[in-house]
Amino acid sequence: MSNNVTVSYQNYIDGKWVDSASKREYPITNPAHKTQVIGNFQLSDIEDTDNAVESASKASALGLIHQHLVGGRSSTNL
Repeated sequence: MSNNVTVSYQNYIDGKWVDSASKREYPITNPAHKTQVIGNFQLSDIEDTDNAVESASKASALGLIHQHLVGGRSSTNL
């Protein structure tokens, strides 16, 4: 029995699943069965990379602020 449903995967940026800026995808095939498409993946570009880096920088800064505010204590000790 064959499954003709192809799943499209998105990028995870800033806590959300999003399409690439280009809205383009590329197929990945099963190495053992080259005609079987495993899924379609986002064709990300520099804009997607910039968005991911900006999001990660903000998250890192928030983590440092939180660490400073709690004085390095773990949240289980608060």
